[in-house]
Amino acid sequence: MPPSFRQLFLDFAAIRRQSFAACKDSSGFSAALLYAQKTSSQGLESGVPKGLLQALDRLLQWPGASADKVTLTQALLDPYFPAEMIQGTIFSHVTGMRFYIDKDRPEMQPLLLRDLTRFAEAFLEIRHDLARLPSFASLLLSTDSRPHPVPSGQWCHMCGTCCEIGGVPAVAPPGVTYPSHWRALLEGTRLDNQQLCPFLFQSPGSKHHFCSIHPIKPLPCQAFDAEDCRARRRNGSLHQSIFDPSPSTLTPSNSLAAPTIPRSFTDTGF
Repeated sequence: MPPSFRQLFLDFAAIRRQSFAACKDSSGFSAALLYAQKTSSQGLESGVPKGLLQALDRLLQWPGASADKVTLTQALLDPYFPAEMIQGTIFSHVTGMRFYIDKDRPEMQPLLLRDLTRFAEAFLEIRHDLARLPSFASLLLSTDSRPHPVPSGQWCHMCGTCCEIGGVPAVAPPGVTYPSHWRALLEGTRLDNQQLCPFLFQSPGSKHHFCSIHPIKPLPCQAFDAEDCRARRRNGSLHQSIFDPSPSTLTPSNSLAAPTIPRSFTDTGF
C-alpha cells in the first residue's frame, strides 16, 4: 500500500529538519532558497542535499500534488517556511477535543494537500510583500537566510504555540496601515480551516519560530504576555504532539521599544 500524503510530508519534514540543522552557515539555506525560486532551471542542485530533493519529489508524486509543484517547492524549500508548526497542526491528529480526528484516514489526504498548498500560497505572498518594503526592512528580522541569534533572559520559548490560532482582529499599532489583503490573512478568513497564523516564520536550521511582522503585529498579539504564554502552554494543544520544541528564549512581544515607523509605510502602505 503506498504511503499516505501525511506520511510523505512527515518523511519530508524529518529530512528537511536534518538537512537544515546540518547547515553550518547561511550558504546551505541560500542554496535551497535559490533552488526553490528557480524551479524550472537546471544545474542548481549544487549545495542542496540530495536526500531533501528526493523526499520532496516523492511528496510531489502524490496524486494531485504535481499541479501545485512550483508553489509547494518554493515554500517547502524556503528556510523560513514553518514546517515544524505545519507538522504539529495541520498534519497532527486532533486529541484536545471531545472527539478524535485521525489525520491518517484516506479521506483526509486530499484535504491535507489542499490545506498545505493554500498555506504555502499565503506564506509566499507574505514573503513577497515583505520584500517590497525596503524602507521598512530595518524594523523586521532579516529573511535572507542568515541564522538569527536568539536573545537571552526573556520569557518567550520561541515555540510558536501562541500562533496556533484561527485568526486575530487585524488592529494595527498606531501609525501603521496594513495592506488591505492582510486583513483576511490575519483574521483567518482567507484560509479554510486555519490552524496557524501564516505570518509565523521558522528560524533557519532550528525549531524556533518568530513573527515575521513582530514590530508591527496586531495589538491583540502585542498584548499577549508571559502569563498568557504560561496559561496557553499549561492548557496544552488540541493536536497530538509529534515533537517537543526545545525551550529557548526570545525577546517578548511587549518588551520591545516602540519602533519608529517609516513615513512611506504609514502614508501609503504598499
